[in-house]
Amino acid sequence: MEGGIASGFRTVKPDQYATRLFQVRRTKKSVRASQVKVEIKSLNDGDVFVMDMGLKIYTFIGKEANAFEKLKGGAIAHNLCAARQGRAKKMDPDDDFWKALGAKGPQDCPPPDHSEQAEEKSVDPENCTLFRVSDATGAVTFKQEAHGKISMSQFDSNDVFVLDAQVEIFVWLGKGASKAETSKAFALVDEYIKKEKDAASSKIPVTQIKEGQVNHVFAGCVKG
Repeated sequence: MEGGIASGFRTVKPDQYATRLFQVRRTKKSVRASQVKVEIKSLNDGDVFVMDMGLKIYTFIGKEANAFEKLKGGAIAHNLCAARQGRAKKMDPDDDFWKALGAKGPQDCPPPDHSEQAEEKSVDPENCTLFRVSDATGAVTFKQEAHGKISMSQFDSNDVFVLDAQVEIFVWLGKGASKAETSKAFALVDEYIKKEKDAASSKIPVTQIKEGQVNHVFAGCVKG
């Protein structure tokens, strides 16, 4: 998330989530899901929006949204719920949804936005970099494992892996990873971003994934 949250990555409680809003919109070449500000101005009646409130996943379908946007929005909501291991529920917009946007109800929703939307930089599965975080030598190390096309066969349940997908970084926690590997992984990612990324990329989102969890963007980067 842009700007992070006050608790950083190391002291977040199990059920504490920062509210996120995703806009699902069809462009000339594809259907894009991008994070937007959680405010009523971000909404419009021509697209699909998914609000992630942790244990509540809302899907707002604009009156003029097309079938492709509806399908993509439904898939995102499903994947978010699956990643919470059944604790989250898909819901239609209610009072909590509109309150989070600072609105009273659907009557405050802006009209459809028919302007052309430029293609945003997207994930390139052939240009990803995989790093391994391991304490096998006695000290926790951060080492590049592969670049280009990445396969799930390159991941090891005994370690933590960091996947740099250019527009998003994923921290994959293996089931057998040690406490040292898990606790130091995000600090190592912070150092990596400061050293390797330019100013424009310094706010790249970082997402944690536990082995077995579902993430549609991560799945699009890794074969198998």
